[in-house]
Amino acid sequence: MYNQEYLENLIKDKKEENLNLEYKASKSLDRLDQKKLNEISKDVSAFANSNGGILIYGISEKEHLPEGIDPIQRGEVDREWLEQKIQDGIRPKIDEVKIYPIEINSNPSKVVYLIEIPQSTTAHQASDKRYYRRHNFNVLPMYDHEIRDVFNRIKTPKINLFFKVLVRVQNMGDTFGPGIRTEKLMVTTEYIFQVYAQNVGKVYANYINCIVQIPKSILLDTFEYDDSLEVVEFVIDNKVRDTIGLESNPPNYIEKLGPSRYEPILPSRTLRIDDNKCQLLSNYRGYRNKEINWVVYADNSEPISGRIKIDKIIEEYEYL
Repeated sequence: MYNQEYLENLIKDKKEENLNLEYKASKSLDRLDQKKLNEISKDVSAFANSNGGILIYGISEKEHLPEGIDPIQRGEVDREWLEQKIQDGIRPKIDEVKIYPIEINSNPSKVVYLIEIPQSTTAHQASDKRYYRRHNFNVLPMYDHEIRDVFNRIKTPKINLFFKVLVRVQNMGDTFGPGIRTEKLMVTTEYIFQVYAQNVGKVYANYINCIVQIPKSILLDTFEYDDSLEVVEFVIDNKVRDTIGLESNPPNYIEKLGPSRYEPILPSRTLRIDDNKCQLLSNYRGYRNKEINWVVYADNSEPISGRIKIDKIIEEYEYL
């Protein structure tokens, strides 16, 4: 998942620091400098109190852009020491903090430490007994109302989106020439974009509203959309309509649907929320540098946003 190539791509792509990403040079980890030790708890707790993110020790930066790999001597700062400093300096401790030592040039003595920090459901205090949050590139002290908002996270749902492409392959049967049967099969393939909402919070979600932005260049039937747009924005919610019977009109039978209602999502459960109408081009994976951006609103929760590269989307096959 994380390796030297990943780090080099951050540098090559000039991936700027943001709310969810920060670079630290190797000198930021100094076992003898108490001020720098305090900074560790301050930085990690700020990520947890905000939206979570990635903190990388071992990449130098200038004006918030990565400059190069600045490896740490593993013999001076090992993973166990770093993990202990994080957990000892923050109250309460943060669950599920993950530290990935990335060896540089296959040299086990030179590493970069990538720390993956989840958004927490409570507020965490740094070693100086203050609470911090991230704002753009900065770590700032939190106001009383901000701390209260974080404490209330456990009372609100947390919805993440993920996506699949259903590759539906349908055999239409043998084709026939003029009076002569051929062996050629008529096969059609559809690439259906699917959206799933997953409740990773502690309480169930009643109302969900999502905005998903898809690059127009990967969509089938682009004539349906505004030519001036580079992305197409879809608004999706968790409304469903139940089948309450069939309307008879021989030889066809049409489902009779009830009124729209919201389908709640229980904690740890997932619900598909798209309408099965968005189709992609067969060569959509060729646009691997394109991204899908999304934001989701649920009940009284703060909005959650994310993005995913086209080539990272899971494909599932269905044969009819």
